[in-house]
Amino acid sequence: MMRTHSKARGFTLVETIVALGILAIAMIGAFAGVVYSSHDLREGQLRQHKMALADATAQRSMLSDKGGWGLLAVAPATPPPQMFIGALPWTVDPSPFVGGPDGGIGDISAGAYFNIYPDGTIKPLDINPRVACNDSSLPEGSYCREVLLTQGLPNLDGGTPPVGSQQVTQWIRVSRKGDLPGMAVVQTKVLAR
Repeated sequence: MMRTHSKARGFTLVETIVALGILAIAMIGAFAGVVYSSHDLREGQLRQHKMALADATAQRSMLSDKGGWGLLAVAPATPPPQMFIGALPWTVDPSPFVGGPDGGIGDISAGAYFNIYPDGTIKPLDINPRVACNDSSLPEGSYCREVLLTQGLPNLDGGTPPVGSQQVTQWIRVSRKGDLPGMAVVQTKVLAR
């Protein structure tokens, strides 16, 4: 009588190493996805703060006298959102710094420079208003608000303004030190007379 031996087959060392390699690559991919989404979540929060700073200036300017805006408006060759941060004709917000009492929060609708703290507090910084938003002397992580007045509407989309009217667009841009123009928040308000 002849005996047949059945061989029990398990994983070989090579198969185990290949499986662990595939698992490691998948885990690295998952970790990269978590890091990327965490970065996007943080950028979304910072974008909300930038919008609050831009909106505060827009609200303040709506209450101001706009009579001289037409004289200050320029006609730039490059669309304002595409211009480099700190580049002319953009200027830092000329409104004076207003600090809070005893180092409190202060008025976020005035001034050009700010800190945003992890708890969401926005605090104005008392920095020389002639320092451009791209200046290396600005503190790391600080935010800067720029303004620009341009002639005409920001984007006509094929429409035409009323005959005999004059339009001036106020551009407000808020950026963090080191941001590229695409990371900044840009808001527009149009004055038509």
